[in-house]
Amino acid sequence: MKSKILAFIAIVAMSGFGSANAEAAELKFEGEFKCQIKHIQIYEINDGVHQSYSGIKDGLDIGDMFTLSYSIIVGTNGDKSTVKVSLNSTEILHYNNVEIEAVGRGFDGVLTLRGSGSSGSGGSLLKLNADRFSSRYTTSIFRMVRYLKNDWAGFIFLDTGLPLRTHQYMVDCRHSKDAVDMALEELTKTDLYFE
Repeated sequence: MKSKILAFIAIVAMSGFGSANAEAAELKFEGEFKCQIKHIQIYEINDGVHQSYSGIKDGLDIGDMFTLSYSIIVGTNGDKSTVKVSLNSTEILHYNNVEIEAVGRGFDGVLTLRGSGSSGSGGSLLKLNADRFSSRYTTSIFRMVRYLKNDWAGFIFLDTGLPLRTHQYMVDCRHSKDAVDMALEELTKTDLYFE
């Protein structure tokens, strides 16, 4: 089944990338994680007093669910390969169509992108391979590792202003729609790839 999907992608890629009239050709891979909060720890320093909590009133609770959706767009612009990732997760991460892109950067099995400034993502960073996902955007960091085919586990760190507060969440995520492997496979066919 996977080889049929890859063959279909290759046909689409050849028809898109081979078009002489196309200014820019793209392949878009869309996926989604459904995540559940397993543990919460909040640390706060206010007027020199250190405190820790296991939650905040009217805040997120253990067992709450959230979604992280993404799209990975692989394409060409002129004679250069391009890759752009868009992230959405408004419930906890405050990712509202965060776009991270790169042109002409290397890919050696780990996709590493730094924010280009679009949609306020100038300080953003994304690292992705077949078994690891890591994103940083403004004051949030999200890291996950795959431990089974579609099962991932990770941490979320959120920092706030004053009082100085850090929220730490342990999460368990299920890849309800997996596009990572196909997108990474497509990247190996571009001039961004090196061994």
